[in-house]
Amino acid sequence: MAAIQKIHDGELFYWQRFSHGRAQRLRKQDLNQLPRAGLIAYFIALKRRQRGSEADLILPASPRGHRPHFATVLHEPNDHLILIYDPQQRRSMTRRYLPPSQQPIAINGDRRWSETERSLLFSALARLHPKELDLIRDVSFVRHRIGQRGAHNAALHVSKGCRSHIRVFDSLFEAQPSIFTGPPEAPISTAEYGLLHEIGHAIANARYKSASCALDKEERVIETLRQRVNQATSKYNQRVERRDPSLRQADTDRLQKQVQDVARRIETYNTARAKNKATRHMGPVLRRFEHQTARAAAVTRYAEQSLDERFAEAFALSRTDPDAVKRIAPKVLNFFVTMQHLKALAEEH
Repeated sequence: MAAIQKIHDGELFYWQRFSHGRAQRLRKQDLNQLPRAGLIAYFIALKRRQRGSEADLILPASPRGHRPHFATVLHEPNDHLILIYDPQQRRSMTRRYLPPSQQPIAINGDRRWSETERSLLFSALARLHPKELDLIRDVSFVRHRIGQRGAHNAALHVSKGCRSHIRVFDSLFEAQPSIFTGPPEAPISTAEYGLLHEIGHAIANARYKSASCALDKEERVIETLRQRVNQATSKYNQRVERRDPSLRQADTDRLQKQVQDVARRIETYNTARAKNKATRHMGPVLRRFEHQTARAAAVTRYAEQSLDERFAEAFALSRTDPDAVKRIAPKVLNFFVTMQHLKALAEEH
């Protein structure tokens, strides 16, 4: 308490028990009304000194063995601090159910999936729109111990042409045990957030992947046609060498047409392959996101790194804590509420 009073310098304190409840103004002398967990949450937020930030905190219970406290502190740009916390409620992380028919491919790499980890994966996917789930239906989730960047790698979306998968590392489930995402009355594990972030990358990459699959199929067709043309050319040359009297100009014309048709198809294929490669990192999803959320604030600090990360962070937060996205960047929330990312993909076809 003394530490909070010492730090206090013009901030106005508010307390509301639920995310959509009414905030009660707390005068400096009223802060002692708060339970210890609420005071700790305020103290952490004040120490961070980040106006415009949101701190979603898991505070250990006393005595030990009881469920922890979940509290959110909003540090508004005007220096108002709003504590969202209900001392009467002790909650666990909320999880959603995903029917077995919709569950993804979870592969054991050099680490086996635990049942808890699988349930977090299924819960994350259960937060998706059915059409989003369809987009990643053939994306596998592969469990590994550690990524190339060590603890900095929680999960990683890997795209190789027509194939893509998401590598999931130990640090996704071990990192940040003191924070959560979502509202404090329905907290969500940050592991789900991390999974949804990588799923966001997979969705942004969906056009490149589908085009790569179509091009791979076309490449196989072209190879079959090329072999047929080679066989036809070989037979034609044999007839020429034998001075086959039945050989006619129509045979020559037909072979030339076959060769020209395959050559045109190869040229079209090469052009399409080059275009797909050139636009890999700026497909229809990211183009529309950039256009429709121009000048909107990044929803997290990490989102400031690139357009790709800005989309993935916004996607994950919109699926776990839409109220936070609405506070930070209403345009961004509207983008996902109106399913613009799915519309961008549909309009490309």
